[in-house]
Amino acid sequence: MTALDALLEPIRHSPQLLEVVEQYRLAGDGFELLQKSTTGELRSEVVEGFVAPISSFFSEEENVKALRTLLADQ
Repeated sequence: MTALDALLEPIRHSPQLLEVVEQYRLAGDGFELLQKSTTGELRSEVVEGFVAPISSFFSEEENVKALRTLLADQ
């Protein structure tokens, strides 16, 4: 096992460690971190009414549910 494999091994067995959403907004010449989370909701400051559970970005089933909710609200 290489050093890289040893480093990545815990991540391979815990995919939720990779399921993090970072949300930024433009602030001057750069970006400001609004949230970094594995749970809860992502709420857009630009697209009115856009709210999605963070889980919907990582689960096909949750994604379909979120899309149906968004489309039903139209």
